[in-house]
Amino acid sequence: MRGPRVFVCTLDGPLIVDADCPNSGSHQPHPRGYIAQSAWAEAALHVADQQHCAGCGKWAIWVPKRADLRISKAWPNSDCSCGNEGVGERLIDGEWVSVCPGHVTTATVDR
Repeated sequence: MRGPRVFVCTLDGPLIVDADCPNSGSHQPHPRGYIAQSAWAEAALHVADQQHCAGCGKWAIWVPKRADLRISKAWPNSDCSCGNEGVGERLIDGEWVSVCPGHVTTATVDR
């Protein structure tokens, strides 16, 4: 069993991926800072599952729940077409569009 995990909070700069990890290319970039990172992770969990990296031990790998879903490349997320806050992106008719939690699972999204 592993010991307790320690989270370090910083408020400046972009995420720097640990270059020593052999799986660093699979790590998902995310905002720094406790509040921004928590809000980002809460939104990301609607469209992806977090996984433990076997290379470095960090919970830094996020896998989309379906092939038509992905974590937004921008933060904060754009609003969904319905006006609600977006939590990720969904591939619709060959285009990635911002979706809210309700539109992650529904068959159609108004654009």
